[in-house]
Amino acid sequence: MGDHFTDEEIQSFIGAYRAGTSLGHLCQQYGFSPDVFVHWIDDVAHKELQVMRGENEKLKRMLVEETFKRKVMQETIDRLQAAINP
Repeated sequence: MGDHFTDEEIQSFIGAYRAGTSLGHLCQQYGFSPDVFVHWIDDVAHKELQVMRGENEKLKRMLVEETFKRKVMQETIDRLQAAINP
């Protein structure tokens, strides 16, 4: 992500910022510009969005499967009830 910072360091900077450390303080202490930090934030946000999209798709598939199972079970119950009470 950065030229001379590891991904772990960048994650640490972002975590510190999210926890309330001012951007100015981080930039001054570690020697990166606000523009670079914004780029890092954008990269992290994009990756987080991709993860959330993947999780959302998985949940959608699970919902479809469970809805199908419920429909099949209800149809089976209906058939059994019809057979018992013609």
